Amino acid sequence: MIIKGVAIDKDGDEFNLTLLSLNTEDTEQSATIEAIKLKGESISSAIETSTLQTGKDPYLGQNLFLLLGKSCELSDLT
Repeated sequence: MIIKGVAIDKDGDEFNLTLLSLNTEDTEQSATIEAIKLKGESISSAIETSTLQTGKDPYLGQNLFLLLGKSCELSDLT
């Protein structure tokens, strides 16, 4: 699963991520973008759940942007 964009927001102790995935399964038409919403105690645990949801490993090497919500500004992401 090729990830083209990542949006991160924080809600209390939980991270909400939206991954924009390039859907290349339909070879007859051009590729489409699919939004996948994830939650986790950390950013990495949320990304790990994408494999459970989709059955595919995310590839972030083609990522074009990382969008941080305002709640991330107010919290410590380290």
